[in-house]
Amino acid sequence: MFNLSNKLWRNRRGNVTVEFAFFLPFLLLILVGGLEIGNAIRQAALIEKNLRAGTLYAARILNPDANAPALSATARATIQNLVRTGGQSGLDQPVVPGWADAAASLVIDASLVHVFSAANATAIDVAVPVVRLTAAVPTYRCCRDCWRM
Repeated sequence: MFNLSNKLWRNRRGNVTVEFAFFLPFLLLILVGGLEIGNAIRQAALIEKNLRAGTLYAARILNPDANAPALSATARATIQNLVRTGGQSGLDQPVVPGWADAAASLVIDASLVHVFSAANATAIDVAVPVVRLTAAVPTYRCCRDCWRM
């Protein structure tokens, strides 16, 4: 009996399996964490790209000759559709799952900024239209909608 327990104690054939069982949770944690970080970076890039597209669209349709630049309701709706879905119609799916949430917000601000230039010893007051889009999008973690492309 003592001989049998001594043989089992010295047997090394299962060491790799036990070490892998200890290492596997850490490996999965690193893998899933990397996927989540990559997904967050992808979502941030998509939001930034669509905000840029909406701002560019607003800047092109804004009337710089007006004393107080204003965007029409249809222009604001088109900008919101561009930012949220990537298309002007708004019939597509949101580019990130957070845009479908009621807590998501998009603020469109069009205003004039006065720029003063003192070149050639003459002061010139120029009003430049500025468009600002501010977005707040809730983030989702480990949901099935995050993995769609």
